[in-house]
Amino acid sequence: AGLGKREWFAYYAQHFDTVEINNTFYRLPEAEVFDRWREEAPEGFLYTLKFSRYGSHLKRLLEPGASIELFL
Repeated sequence: AGLGKREWFAYYAQHFDTVEINNTFYRLPEAEVFDRWREEAPEGFLYTLKFSRYGSHLKRLLEPGASIELFL
């Protein structure tokens, strides 16, 4: 569509009501990033976050409490 990266989210939000965030699989963004995502989203828009690979792959979900607590 010829959009720059900064325009992607606005385009997605016009066509979808939910997006999956994949970068959370590799690292958890800073709180400010989550704040910005919330501010940029239209009313009712949903994000689904991919769980951290640390908890799901490296720890293989053994004793997941700490990983899940940090993620939430």
